[in-house]
Amino acid sequence: MRNIIISLFFLISFSSALASDFKHIAFFGDSLSDNGNLYKYFLHVIPKSPPYFQGRFSNGPIWAESFGKYYNDNYHVDYKIYAVGGATAIFHKPTQGFVTLTTLSFEVNQYLLGHLFKNKSDTLYSFFIGANDYLFDKTTDSNLVTTQVVNAITKAVTTLADRGGKDFLILNMPDLSKTPFNKNNVISMRLHALSVLHNQKLAMAIDNIKKTYPFINIYPIDVYSTFNNLIRDPEKYNQKYGTHFLNTTQSCWDGGYWLNQNISEQAIIREIQQEILKNPGNHPEEIDAKEVAQYIKNSPELALTYNTNKLYASGVLPCADADTFLFWDDVHPTAAVHQLLSEIIIDTLSGK
Repeated sequence: MRNIIISLFFLISFSSALASDFKHIAFFGDSLSDNGNLYKYFLHVIPKSPPYFQGRFSNGPIWAESFGKYYNDNYHVDYKIYAVGGATAIFHKPTQGFVTLTTLSFEVNQYLLGHLFKNKSDTLYSFFIGANDYLFDKTTDSNLVTTQVVNAITKAVTTLADRGGKDFLILNMPDLSKTPFNKNNVISMRLHALSVLHNQKLAMAIDNIKKTYPFINIYPIDVYSTFNNLIRDPEKYNQKYGTHFLNTTQSCWDGGYWLNQNISEQAIIREIQQEILKNPGNHPEEIDAKEVAQYIKNSPELALTYNTNKLYASGVLPCADADTFLFWDDVHPTAAVHQLLSEIIIDTLSGK
């Protein structure tokens, strides 16, 4: 039953997006779609470049940039990325070791504030979010949190549809149990169940949205199946897309990164203060370095990334052949995977 429902996600019929007349693309999501927003907000401390690429959570451009560039080069479509690393679909009650940085509704509201009284029927809206809700919050039951996350995505879509939005690109959840982040079977089983449950509910939510809003176009992308197929048979993709994947289980970083509960808040504050002194004109005058440091320390994804930065500063280097790896670090894919995902989505929307 699970596989049937997940398959339905991909089988929901849609016409080619090339037939649509959208002139803009707006991307909403987390670090998988962030092209440097968090990097700018957090004074270039997270994610440090190098080892990360110019504020991306990878070693190169992310899929949204490649996708947006394709449509810009070929159809003169402009794009803007609202995704922020560490973002969650829903607000989570702060706990020790987990603080919600920003949410999907905040990103959508940011877009709406910047587009008051503007036509929204000529924009493609992209949603790829939920991983942080599942990877790090262990306080809620699986059924509740997946319902809340899918409801948040549904609300974001319908909010934009109510304001004239017509075209929506929705990516489902990869199997989070397949990332190097998983260190034991208990975590792996939980993340697999969450991924499957999320995708089941998302497929049904999309079907319900289509019934309520028959005038809109929804383009669902089955990241779950693509990701699992890539892990199972990388050579198939190597031959079709000219990629060079060999290692589908480990991260390019030796041992990846890990959550160090002993991260020094004072060390982060000093680093932020040094960045402000180095480039005083590039940062807000009244920024609270302590508050930024607390966010980094208590947001697991940011803490993990911070540790990767420290590894690099201590002389530890990533692998020399990142394009042969699926994972850049313990959670995020390499730039080669981002490029592949972009090409697969473009092919899907083109009906190839």
